Amino acid sequence: MTNTVLSGDQIVFSERYIFNDDGTFIKFSTRNNRSLEPLSEPIQALGLYEMKDALDPSHVFELTLIFETNRGMAANCGNDGVENLLLTKENRLVNNSWSACDGLHFVYQKNSSRF
Repeated sequence: MTNTVLSGDQIVFSERYIFNDDGTFIKFSTRNNRSLEPLSEPIQALGLYEMKDALDPSHVFELTLIFETNRGMAANCGNDGVENLLLTKENRLVNNSWSACDGLHFVYQKNSSRF
């Protein structure tokens, strides 16, 4: 899938993150790891996140998510229960955790009016 970009209706599952002011997060996903059909109800994972200033000038923050429940939902390449995200200056959340092992790269956009 090198250089393949999927968007909109081409993506058959949904994912959503909620970041709370107290350093906790919730991740929701209908991604089905056993088949291409999405789950009918989203599953969720809870955990803690750490935010630090980004080293790359095109990013605002780097976030490390530490999953306390449903650790298998963490997108990673061998670091079980941990997910790394980047917030870009364009207000996009980038999850490139699987890129290190030639995996997928996800870009999320904000859909809520809350911030």
